[in-house]
Amino acid sequence: QKKVTEQVRFVPAASPKDIERLLAAADVLLYVPRDEAHSYTVLEAMDRGLPVLASRVGWLKEIFPEGYPWFVDPRDPEGVADAISRFFAQKGFKGLRLPAEYRLETTIDGYETLLREAEDGS
Repeated sequence: QKKVTEQVRFVPAASPKDIERLLAAADVLLYVPRDEAHSYTVLEAMDRGLPVLASRVGWLKEIFPEGYPWFVDPRDPEGVADAISRFFAQKGFKGLRLPAEYRLETTIDGYETLLREAEDGS
C-alpha cells in the first residue's frame, strides 16, 4: 500500500499556469478550508468536471446540492482521510458540473446585458 505522500500532492499556493496543469492531471480536488469566502480553484475544478471533496463552509454550501456526499469536516483529519479512501473505492464517480450561475459565460452575458441596458438608457 502506498503512503499518502506518494498519492497526494499538497499545493498551498500556485500560479495560474500551475493551477491549469495541476487540475488537468488531478483525479480529485481536496479543498478543506475551515472558513472560506470564495475559491476560484473549486470553480475551475468543477468547470472541468473534476470531483471535489470540500468543507461544508461559506459559499461552498451553496454550490453543491443538498446531500452532497463529499463534504468533509476540516477539523477531523481521520474523517477527511476516510472520505478520500471512500472516494477512491467508489469507481466511476464523476464530478458535478459547475452550476450555470457560476460559469464564466453566464457572468459575461450578465455584464453584456447590463452594459446594453445602460447604453440604451443614456
